Amino acid sequence: MKIDLDGISLDNTDEQATGDVKSGRCVMNINTSDRRNVSSIDVPGGQGSSHNDLGRSAVVVAFDGTIYGSNARTLIESIRSKFKSGDPVPFISDISGSADITKVIIANLIVNDTAGAKDRFDYSIMLKEYKEPPEAPRAPASGGEGKTAGGEDEEETPADGQAREWSDDVAGASGDSNNTVQGKVLDDDGNPKKGTRVRVSSEDGEYSAETDDDGVYKLEDMPPGDYKASVEDEHAGDHGP
Repeated sequence: MKIDLDGISLDNTDEQATGDVKSGRCVMNINTSDRRNVSSIDVPGGQGSSHNDLGRSAVVVAFDGTIYGSNARTLIESIRSKFKSGDPVPFISDISGSADITKVIIANLIVNDTAGAKDRFDYSIMLKEYKEPPEAPRAPASGGEGKTAGGEDEEETPADGQAREWSDDVAGASGDSNNTVQGKVLDDDGNPKKGTRVRVSSEDGEYSAETDDDGVYKLEDMPPGDYKASVEDEHAGDHGP
């Protein structure tokens, strides 16, 4: 197995003699966590649910390891310094589910000294996938977009085209990320019900909305999560004679 963290090989199963002390490194108990964020909304007056894909979360790789030998302390301190800096570091691995990860953040590190063995360290580490953010677009000239400072037309450069494309992509992604919960309430005859109060709830809280002339209710800017919608009983407050 290959696990390389910023040039440090963490899995070297071939023990190498260094003077009178053997050195080696090994990993065990490897866990890879992948998660896709999906919101699910029950459709009032109908069957089934509506699902919205909110994107994939960063892959998390966690494992236990041991480093021993005359240079074990140096290697552990090097890993610890990378953890303290908080900077992304290069990562190479053939672990299932993480082979395409090239950079990681060391999210957690626990190191244990082995009693009676000064050159042996056991550790637990958690790595989180890191992706480079997109480059910021170049600011337009002071004379206005597509104009020079003197007001003349300015020929678009490849960098300008990339900046505009990046801006369009970000705008599109921003629009897609606006989470909206909406649905339609119908009566027994299939006609829209106006002015009906709908309660929408999740683990984060409870929200409500009222249907319009078309029987449609809508809640915008909702946090990601699983929602359940229910129609309030119009006769809940009525009492018989």
